[in-house]
Order: sequence, then C-alpha cells, then structure tokens
Amino acid sequence: MSKPVKFVLNRANFRKQILRNAELQDRILDAAQQAVDDRRVTVTKSSGRTRDGVTLACPAGLEAKHGTLTQTLGRIHVS
Repeated sequence: MSKPVKFVLNRANFRKQILRNAELQDRILDAAQQAVDDRRVTVTKSSGRTRDGVTLACPAGLEAKHGTLTQTLGRIHVS
C-alpha cells in the first residue's frame, strides 16, 4: 500500500495566482453572465479581503419554486 501524499501550498502565491487573479475573475464573470437565462438573477463581482469572486443572487421564492439559481450554477462552464 502506498503512503499518503501531502501537498503544501504557498499561501501567498496561491492567493495571488488563484484567489486574486483578475483575468480568472473576468473569465468566471463572463461564464456566469452567459449561464443566466432569467432577468431576475443578478451577477456581480465581489471583492473581499483575501479573495475576489462572482456573486449570483435571485429571489428566494424563485429559487424555492423553480430552482433557477441551481440551474444557473449548473450551466456555468469556465474555459
């Protein structure tokens, strides 16, 4: 039986190259906007202290009744 493998990431580089990468954020934002097929779903950029990202939001009733947000998340493909 093989031994378990341990990966150690450099946190500063990971934050810089993945979590705060503007090009990657733009690609994710574009993919999210293309996946939306209901005008009631909003897509916005979000920036935090340690990471940037994209936020998708819709009314709770819409998600509960139709699963609109869940379906939108399933259509997101980043290439």
